[in-house]
Amino acid sequence: MDDDELLRRLDAHTERGNEIMARSDETMRRSNEVMAGYERAVAKNEAAFQDVRGFLRELTRRQELIFADLHRRSVAHTEALERSTREFVEELRAQRQALFRVLDRMDGNGETGAAGA
Repeated sequence: MDDDELLRRLDAHTERGNEIMARSDETMRRSNEVMAGYERAVAKNEAAFQDVRGFLRELTRRQELIFADLHRRSVAHTEALERSTREFVEELRAQRQALFRVLDRMDGNGETGAAGA
């Protein structure tokens, strides 16, 4: 192989190497663009998740306040219902005792049921 042939072959390899390097450079440039886009998307997602976390934190706080208020009202309502029930039972008991006293008087002409029997 003479010098001209050797130089021609070296030039061909160099040209092919330059084409490969150009493609590699373009691939790296695109890869860097994709990574930059990915990093921007990650940053946007992190910001969005922070917004969602803040929203959920506020929502949870409001629900806790609502449930605490509902519980407080429920307890108050239950206590009022228990008071009303006790008053109702006491009134029924008083009415029953008054009715028995009237019946006892009618039975014994004013005496108690035990004395008239």
